[in-house]
Amino acid sequence: VVIRRRPLFYVVSLLLPSIFLMVMDIVGFYLPPNSGERVSFKITLLLGYSVFLIVVSDTLPATAIGTPLI
Repeated sequence: VVIRRRPLFYVVSLLLPSIFLMVMDIVGFYLPPNSGERVSFKITLLLGYSVFLIVVSDTLPATAIGTPLI
C-alpha cells in the first residue's frame, strides 16, 4: 500500500479561493463609497468568507489533536 499526499488538492481547495476572496476584497475598496453597490459587494464577500470557512472546516481532519494553522 502506497500512501501519498495530494498537494494539488489543498492548493485548489484552500489557496485559490482564499486568494480570490482577498483580491476581490481589495477591488471593493476601489468602488465609490457612497454607492449602494459597495455595501452589497462587501456583504457578498462576507458571505463568501463564511462559506469558505465552512468548506475548510469540513476539509480538515476532525480527529486531529490540534487544529493545523493554515
